[in-house]
Amino acid sequence: MSLALLVEQNLPFMRRYARAVTGSTALGDKLVASALMRLTQIEDEGSVDQADLYRAVDLELRADATLSSSSVARRALILYAVEELFDEQIAKVLDIAIEQVGDLLTDAEYQIMSSLATDVLIIEDEPLIGHEISTLCRELGHNVVGIAATKDTALAIFQRGCPGLVLADVRLADGSTGPEAVKAMHLPDDVPVIFITAYPKDLLRGVEGEPTYLVPKPFSREHVKAVISLALMNRS
Repeated sequence: MSLALLVEQNLPFMRRYARAVTGSTALGDKLVASALMRLTQIEDEGSVDQADLYRAVDLELRADATLSSSSVARRALILYAVEELFDEQIAKVLDIAIEQVGDLLTDAEYQIMSSLATDVLIIEDEPLIGHEISTLCRELGHNVVGIAATKDTALAIFQRGCPGLVLADVRLADGSTGPEAVKAMHLPDDVPVIFITAYPKDLLRGVEGEPTYLVPKPFSREHVKAVISLALMNRS
């Protein structure tokens, strides 16, 4: 496979990784842009694989003085639970021995359990999915203040108190959308928003205003838990 085609297929996921690591859409996309420049300097394109693409992003992260202190354990967790890479791929991305991967994931789990609990607002029009998200939020020690199926319901719950985290579906049953509801709330900058959608690539094009945290449907419980905890740890 050519390098150009490999990048085309994986570019949305490179953005997802960079945004999750930095906690910022703008910073994450900037890292990816720099990583793409790095990749153009590779002479043997035939030797490049998916892990090399993530590694290029990670190298840019490590080269940035303001971002280089990012937790290796967190990055290992993102690569494992969100990007679904194998241990040997994670080791390649992070430039570590494969034997270290398990220890890093254990460390990341400890960091997750140590993260601050907060109030969570869920915007989801499918009752079973809303209940499942609510259950796993509570398993992480968070307080679910409400599950809203529409924009208006979400705003009504928000009026009772600002949550510390919002998980929002993109398309809602009444024709409204999660992004519309979030925009109408005028949330403080330190309140992370995680969007859940069946069309994740549509929101990973590198366009201004795209979300920092994105979970694809159908989702795994481990994926959602990892993104929730990473978003809160990035906030803190």
